Amino acid sequence: MIKQVALGVALSFGSIALAQEKKPAAAPAKSEPAKAPGTAAKPAEAPPAAPAAPPAPPTPGPETTALKPFVQSMTWVGKMPAGSMGPGSPEMTSKGKSTCKWIMNNLWAACDLEDHTGTGKQSMTWKGHWVVGWDFGAKEYRGVMADSFGTATMFSGKLDGTKLVFESQGEVDMMGMKAKVRTTMDAADPKAIKFTSEHQAKGQPWVVDGESVMKPGK
Repeated sequence: MIKQVALGVALSFGSIALAQEKKPAAAPAKSEPAKAPGTAAKPAEAPPAAPAAPPAPPTPGPETTALKPFVQSMTWVGKMPAGSMGPGSPEMTSKGKSTCKWIMNNLWAACDLEDHTGTGKQSMTWKGHWVVGWDFGAKEYRGVMADSFGTATMFSGKLDGTKLVFESQGEVDMMGMKAKVRTTMDAADPKAIKFTSEHQAKGQPWVVDGESVMKPGK
């Protein structure tokens, strides 16, 4: 009996050992496919380039600084010639003032203007806001005038010696009449700048509609 038990135990252990021997081996790890002879390794991708720094804004050049005699705070007295505002219009006196300051990195000047003409029923007050400077893209002087009559006008300008001349890029409304506008400032005497305003109806010669002497100072 003891032998039979011993034999059964031995057979049991033998079966277990045999089962362990028949356990399938683990699958081998997959290997990278062999590269063809002479094939170079793929280079690593370069990191993206850093974005370029934004361009720096321009600084005032000689064209901009040449405007300084014309865009300072000033007062003036003058007149509007007879007939300048239409047939039969009387001559009228005028006086006014401007307050100017440099803005936007000193590339542009902004001026608030106020002009009074005539007396009594013929009196009129005009106000305007003038922004002027050298346009680095257009390569010319540019000005924009917005006024109390509800108009806004773009001007192109040029400097000819001591004279700064601006002409409207298109026609503007003047008392119901369509005309181009031109202004001239002559700083031959920087303490007494001569100002002339003109208009030109289509097909007609230029007509002087205002003259004054502008003196620096408030």
